[in-house]
Amino acid sequence: MVRMRMSHHWWRGVLLAVLVALTPVVGSTPVDITGPLDTTTPGVVLDVLILDIEANATNGTGDSLRRPPFLVELHTATWCIPCRTAETEVAELEAVWSSVAILRHHSSDLDILSVEASNQTKQNQGIRGYPSIVVEGRWILNGSSQSRDFEDFIANMTSAGLTRNTTPNANWINGWSYSDGVMDVDFEVGMDDVQVDVYLLMNGVNGRELGILPDTVVAGVTDVDLSQGSTASLNLSGASISVTNDPGRIVLVVRNPGPAILTPASDIFVSSDYQSVPPSPSGGSFAVSNPFLFWFALLGGIAFMLPALQHTVPTLFRKQRLKIGEEE
Repeated sequence: MVRMRMSHHWWRGVLLAVLVALTPVVGSTPVDITGPLDTTTPGVVLDVLILDIEANATNGTGDSLRRPPFLVELHTATWCIPCRTAETEVAELEAVWSSVAILRHHSSDLDILSVEASNQTKQNQGIRGYPSIVVEGRWILNGSSQSRDFEDFIANMTSAGLTRNTTPNANWINGWSYSDGVMDVDFEVGMDDVQVDVYLLMNGVNGRELGILPDTVVAGVTDVDLSQGSTASLNLSGASISVTNDPGRIVLVVRNPGPAILTPASDIFVSSDYQSVPPSPSGGSFAVSNPFLFWFALLGGIAFMLPALQHTVPTLFRKQRLKIGEEE
């Protein structure tokens, strides 16, 4: 009898397995970082230089250069609601560790703050949705759920001593000048076979309904042609400006050439909080806009109803057979 009772409920084990498989991992931890870093991997950041621009100046020198310990690139979009979570996580790190370099790329063609240099960086890093956080050109966190592991991941990198080992004199920004809507950045690169990207950041960019935004990429040029000299020309015509009168910062990034090979920095399930295009104005059907919740609710409803149906359905069939017998 016991064996028969267990066979009647085989479906419960199957349903439980399906629900567990569909349920996102909650409370997971960032991936472990072990072993030496491979500096030959394409896309890896080799050096980062930051130069603050002097207010009300049309040129400047590189005397105040600084090198951040890590480079964090946040790919976000004004239309992406889940991006607010990732932006908060990045801002919290910046608040306690201001020396970390943060590049906020608005790399969606559909974004009002879209920048071509950011779009090219997105393509080179293989970014397919928002929000995405790229750390040191090595690791990636996709979606707002994974971004919760961001600060812990940076802490793990710090404790593991994974800092860049760059000779201070290998790369340098000699100076900059501005004229007729173009900013020229003169630099030196003492490393062979590298890619050089130059960005202009500004604090206080008007994000419309998002308010005043922190350091945001407003212009730049990627993969500077070093055969033509060590000068990057940034076209600032039509670029966003700071409404708080911030003069901005030049960020020069030296990378390994080639499409980046990124490693996941979190094992959290990537769900609908990772968006590639703006949501439809009509919202669409619940099943389309929330596929995970739709199937979870459907299977949950079936699980809830099955105990009752296993008694109700046989009873209905029994009554039907009795009625047919009575007519006969």
